[in-house]
Amino acid sequence: WDVSKVDNFYEMFNYNGKNMQLEYVDLSAFNTLSLTDTYAMFNGCKKLTTVYVGDGWDMSKVTSSGAMFGSCSSLVGANGTTTKGNPTDVTYARVDTPAVMDAEGNVITEAVPGYLTYKAPTETP
Repeated sequence: WDVSKVDNFYEMFNYNGKNMQLEYVDLSAFNTLSLTDTYAMFNGCKKLTTVYVGDGWDMSKVTSSGAMFGSCSSLVGANGTTTKGNPTDVTYARVDTPAVMDAEGNVITEAVPGYLTYKAPTETP
């Protein structure tokens, strides 16, 4: 899907009383540079464990994101970050990355907590 001009993912995968069985979603081909609204995008997806994103994932213009990951109790980022006790808005709508250390164990780059898992682009035939 070409979502490069889409600005609204409002309730895109929202549970909304349905028997939502979504366990993972692959958004790695999405270009979200135009996106401004992710309100309740995954709200209530209790079985959702993994959200894959790629190089086009950009949340910099999002202004409405309340409950984006509301009740996503099974969601785990690539480095183990969970929604328990963490924000459910756009704050952690980023790739979960570990700290990078040098050979002596000094931190070169701090860890970045997030709920998402990076997936490299694949070629299509």
